[in-house]
This record gives sequence, structure tokens and C-alpha cells, in this order.
Amino acid sequence: MAGATTAGRALLLLHRSGRAFAVYEDEAEAVNEGRRPAPLPDAPRAVLGVVPLRGRMRTILDPAAIDAPPAEETEAPPNSETPAFIVALRGDEQLALACERAERVEAPPFADANADLHASNADAHVRATFRLGPLGVTLLDPAHLFGAAMRGTDRRRHRQKKP
Repeated sequence: MAGATTAGRALLLLHRSGRAFAVYEDEAEAVNEGRRPAPLPDAPRAVLGVVPLRGRMRTILDPAAIDAPPAEETEAPPNSETPAFIVALRGDEQLALACERAERVEAPPFADANADLHASNADAHVRATFRLGPLGVTLLDPAHLFGAAMRGTDRRRHRQKKP
């Protein structure tokens, strides 16, 4: 159960596009001032591009776009703004999250958390949702973020053979 494993772990609360997201503080490597990501051709809307951070190239994800319905994804142009902050995540995937503001908060009790969010593979990147004062917060699972950002896309474009 989510409540049993989260007690005492601090969160990094991220604000992006009027929504609140969180990752556990120990899953974040650093919070950096934003830089304009170099765009990647044919990337899904949730992938803003790449930037060098702490000696590694990081793929910058927009957490608000990861959950966007596919219809919104195709109608909206890619976000070309420079994020105010970039949160570099630990792990071999070399990911980072774009946000307007990041702050450390103590993890609240997860009595109101939606514990069955892992029932669907489409939501594997979401550990729980909960209320923090007036905010509805989505607790993200970094191990599944890249897959969620890339959903419905083929990482390698197939080249057509010439007749």
C-alpha cells in the first residue's frame, strides 16, 4: 500500500502549467535554473528536448503534457518556452522535469491517496494522487516517466525501401 512505504520521505513539489506534481526528494539529483532545451525532431509533446546538466545530457519532460489526452497532444504545438527550473532525476535514463517552481515539502499521510492507480499500464508513471491543502498533487514514478512520455510513438522511424 502506498501509505506504508511513503511515511517520512520528503517530496519535491513541482508546479507546471497550473498543476502540481511531486517526486520523492531522494529521486531528484538537483534543481537547476532553466535552460532552453534543444528540440528533438518528431518528439512527442511531453518531450521538450535535451540540455546538458551536471555533465550529462538530460531529456527534459513536461509533466503536464505526459497526462494530456492524445487529442490535445496533436492539436497543441510543442512547448518552446524555457522552463524556469529543471529538476534532474537520478537514474540511468537521464531524465529531468520542467517546472515553474519547485519546493521541498514533508510527505503528508497518504490517507486520501488513490491506491489503485497502478491498475492500468497507462498510469504506471503515477504512484498516487493526494491533496496538499488546496492543491491536487500527482506523485510521479520516475522509473515509468519516459515510457509514459513516449506512449503511442515509435522511437525509431522505419525507413521505406525504394522500389
